[in-house]
Amino acid sequence: MSGFKCTRDVGNVAGSLIKVLKKSLIMCLGNELRMDDGAGLVFCRKLKERNIGITKIIFAYTFPLAYVDKIRDSKVKDLVIVDAIYGCKEPGEILFTKLDPLMIIEPELVSTHNIPLKLVIDYIRSECGDLNIYLLGFQVRNVDFGLELSPELTKAINNLINELRRVK
Repeated sequence: MSGFKCTRDVGNVAGSLIKVLKKSLIMCLGNELRMDDGAGLVFCRKLKERNIGITKIIFAYTFPLAYVDKIRDSKVKDLVIVDAIYGCKEPGEILFTKLDPLMIIEPELVSTHNIPLKLVIDYIRSECGDLNIYLLGFQVRNVDFGLELSPELTKAINNLINELRRVK
C-alpha cells in the first residue's frame, strides 16, 4: 500500500498514538456481527475499560455520518477514526496516519463499510471545518458473519492496548 505504512510494531504506533488520543475525539466504526469488521469497536471498548485516560469516544458503528453534528459541536481540533480496513499486507497489521486533506485515499485504502472512507472524511471536513483527521486502522482477515475477531486482530488490539497503558 504505497503512501501508507502498516506495521505490527505496537511500540512505534503507541508512542505517537497516545499523544493524539489524549487531545482528540475518537470515532469508532464497525459491525460486530461481521467478525473482524468489529475491530474498531472492540479496540475502543478496551480503551475505555482499561482506564488509559481517554474519555471522548463516539461509538458510531456503521453510521459515521450520523455523528457529524456531534463532532462539530464538540469543537475539537483532532478526530481519530478507528476502523477495520483493507489495504495492509497482513491481517493484524496496524495503520496510524494523519489524513492530509489533499491525500488521495482510495483505491489504496478501503474501509470495510458500504460508504467509502474518502466520502466520510470529505463530508466531515466540509461540515466541521479545520479539523485534523487521523486514521487508526486494523487490517482484517475475515468479515464473514460471526461474533469473534480473528486471532491476528485480537492479538494486535490487545498488544496495542497494553502498550498504550505502558506509555500513558
